[in-house]
Amino acid sequence: MLARSRRALQVPFSARILKGSIEFPRPRTAFAVGKPPYATMRRTVQLLNTFDDSVMVERIEIAVPPASPPSESSSSSGTTVTSSKRKRGESAAVEGTTDNDGGAEMFSLGSFEPTALANTETVAVEMSFLPTSGKSIVRRELRAFTNLSSMPFVLPVYSYVSPLLFSLFFLFLFSCRVDCLLV
Repeated sequence: MLARSRRALQVPFSARILKGSIEFPRPRTAFAVGKPPYATMRRTVQLLNTFDDSVMVERIEIAVPPASPPSESSSSSGTTVTSSKRKRGESAAVEGTTDNDGGAEMFSLGSFEPTALANTETVAVEMSFLPTSGKSIVRRELRAFTNLSSMPFVLPVYSYVSPLLFSLFFLFLFSCRVDCLLV
């Protein structure tokens, strides 16, 4: 028998683990869709820095999540709207089409300037939602790009028809993510 030698590739690296997070009030990112005529709903979401270090929030965007729920069409995946580099008062929007009735839901962000946050400081993010249909649940992501990571901090943004449907939808998403983590 021939002996096979195995060599391990060693890559030197260093890492610094930071304790903390970017926190937000979850109810402020959920929008209840009422009955027609639909009106624009505006919310201010406060992002709180709980890291010991200062955080530079460089830009904010709303995007379609990579793994969209079955109720959303695949044609809307990859849509992103960024709030940086716009004039004050100007807003950006993202529109996604749903399979349920072919209607579109509209999320938008107010103007945002890059902001440095010390520990326990907050920054306000202005969001708007204009539903065009009351028959669907829409899930998007509010992504905050910072100096702490090359990956954005992701906050879920939802529209829902009724509290019961929203609870079931949220439970479905949570169970899917747990399954993915266990595999």
